[in-house]
Amino acid sequence: MDARSARKTCLSFVLPVALVSGAALAAPASAAESSGVRARTPAHLVDGGGVDVRVRARCAAGLTAFELGATVRQGAATASTTEVARDVVACDGRHHTRVLRVVAPDATFSPGAARVDVYLATFDPQEGDVVVTRTSRIRLTP
Repeated sequence: MDARSARKTCLSFVLPVALVSGAALAAPASAAESSGVRARTPAHLVDGGGVDVRVRARCAAGLTAFELGATVRQGAATASTTEVARDVVACDGRHHTRVLRVVAPDATFSPGAARVDVYLATFDPQEGDVVVTRTSRIRLTP
């Protein structure tokens, strides 16, 4: 067997073994890595100057989601809302969409660009409380 054939034979045996071994030795993802949250655009303006923000959230099975929140900023208008409840989002590894109504007490939102910060808080039995956040630009529409 020449050197080139030996190298091919070695790679055809070692590479699959290395991949299988690497997959078996890979560390499990942390709660923060297995969770995610983001605001979907557009967000819809509602009567009274508030905004319905669609939030897409995901957390791994074994976690418990207990808080979901959003803060919207547009010019002088700033408002936040928070939902606190056990299993506010099902933790099953899939994405779920929730609608959060955000109302500015001293100002109203209008059509156009805005910034939104969203967060998802979960409890992990190994890591304790874990919070994931994301800031995005969204479009507010009537």
